[in-house]
Amino acid sequence: MSQHDYTVDDGSGAVVRADINAALQALASNNAGASAPTTTYAGMGWIDTANLVVKRRNAGNTAWIIRDRTDAEGLVAKASGFTVALADFGKVFRCTAALTVAVTAAATLADGFCFGVIAQGGAVVVDPNGAEQIDGAATLTLPQGFSGWVYCDGALFRTIGVPPAAVGDSGSGGTKGLVPAAGAGDAAAYKFLAADMTYKRAVSVAVLEEQQSDGTDGGTSTSGSDQTAVINTEVYDPDSIASIAANQFTLGAGKYRLTGRKIFNGSGGGARLWFRNITGGADLAKSVNGGQTGGDAQDFEVATEVYVSVAGSTVFELRYRVFSGIATTGLGRHDGMTIGVETYARVVIEKIG
Repeated sequence: MSQHDYTVDDGSGAVVRADINAALQALASNNAGASAPTTTYAGMGWIDTANLVVKRRNAGNTAWIIRDRTDAEGLVAKASGFTVALADFGKVFRCTAALTVAVTAAATLADGFCFGVIAQGGAVVVDPNGAEQIDGAATLTLPQGFSGWVYCDGALFRTIGVPPAAVGDSGSGGTKGLVPAAGAGDAAAYKFLAADMTYKRAVSVAVLEEQQSDGTDGGTSTSGSDQTAVINTEVYDPDSIASIAANQFTLGAGKYRLTGRKIFNGSGGGARLWFRNITGGADLAKSVNGGQTGGDAQDFEVATEVYVSVAGSTVFELRYRVFSGIATTGLGRHDGMTIGVETYARVVIEKIG
């Protein structure tokens, strides 16, 4: 291993020959040495024996660019935290436990330095030196099951193949960054990876009901005017797309399919059902006619369905009107079976956009 200034000085034949041989030896060893050659040229190579890397001089002959390393260790297993150094250029670290990867200062690693990380035993945190940043943040967390490359430009770090920090959720039985597993309540199940790299359900659903205690009738129906249906229980809403208060429900911005169903006593004749936009002060499409004829006292169900587009927080309620009022059981009779709460109305909300 040797270095040379590549200038052959005048001298006797033996001296000149020795100088030429020294220059050839420097070329053959790629200017190997623990420190950089004193005289440099654009495109010149140098094996940095102190850091076990191969460097090349840039086109402007102003800096060294790392091109390779001299050891054969390319895939390295790690089970505890460690620091990435200049000698780790191009290595891929297979992390078999949750750990932190400290990174040597960007100025020391220099432009073009890179290394790979595979998270196989838990989340891996990549922590640059001091106030230096990676992808614009102080640290980067690589979720279990993901891998990526970290590149240095001499001042900061950027990644390729690493998911954004927002990817996924811990969910019920799942892991951040991976499709969450089904679990209690299925709050995290049945999701897909959307274009914004977050996991979403294809359709978010909420179910609201009117529930009364076992053995309680639906109540008195009042004829001649529009009435607000009781909606007092949120049965299902894993994505929190609706909130209920005072028999009304509030939805945020989006596109929705609203389906309403309600029980009536046939003795009251016909009934109609619809949704009203309280915030906008408008009734939405009314249901088809429903009801019984001839004073039939059997209960019947009326349903309504409508599609709405909501620009911002909007309040809705389920409304109805009956032909004749019936005391106590006009809005349905209890089932008489003592098998649980009585349900007299249901609203299904599907967020479709």
